[in-house]
Amino acid sequence: MKLTILISGIISSLILGFIFAGLSGAFCFALILTVTIYLYRKKSKNRLSKLRIAGFFISFCILGYFLMYIGGLIGADKEITRKLELIKFELNSKGYETRWIIISQKRLSFFNDLLPNSAKNKKSPSWHLPGKAIDVYVFDINGDNLFNKEDISIIEQANKVVEKENPELIGGFGDYFLDKNGYFTKHMIHFDTRGYRHRYHQ
Repeated sequence: MKLTILISGIISSLILGFIFAGLSGAFCFALILTVTIYLYRKKSKNRLSKLRIAGFFISFCILGYFLMYIGGLIGADKEITRKLELIKFELNSKGYETRWIIISQKRLSFFNDLLPNSAKNKKSPSWHLPGKAIDVYVFDINGDNLFNKEDISIIEQANKVVEKENPELIGGFGDYFLDKNGYFTKHMIHFDTRGYRHRYHQ
C-alpha cells in the first residue's frame, strides 16, 4: 500500500508539473509530493513535524522549478509567449478550443542535443536555445476529437492573422505530421519569432 502511494504520488507530481509548467506547476509538483511523503509516513513512529513538512514543500518547489528549467519547459521570451497567447485568442474568437499543452520553451544546449527532432546545425541553431520558440502538443482544435491536417491548417491560419497584425512577431511555423514521425511527434506544432516567415515540415 505504501509503495502504491509513493509511486502514484511521484507519477502524478511529474504529470501535473509538466502540464502546468512554471510557478503553478512547481506548486502542484511540491504539493503532491509533500502529501505523498506525509501519507507514506503517516503510520510511522517518526511522524513528520509541521516544520519538516514545510521544509519538504519548499524543497520540492525548488526541485520542481529546477527540473522544468533543465527540461526546457519554461523560460521563453515575452515575444513568443505573447504570440502564442494571441494565436490562442484568435482561435477562441473563431469558436475553436485550444486543446494543447506547451511541451518545450527555452532549452539548454546539452538538452537540445539529446532531442532527435531539434536543430543542431551551428550555422542555423535551434530557436529554442535563445528562448524564441515554443512547441505545443495539440490534442484537438476543431472539436472532432482528432488531430489531423485540418487542425494544423486552422492553427496555421490563426498564426498568419496574428503575424499580419503584429509584424514584429513574424517567424517560423512547423508541424511534424509526416508519416515517418511517431504518434507523439505528429501532434507537435512549432512556433518561433525569428523575424521572417518560414513554413516547414519535419
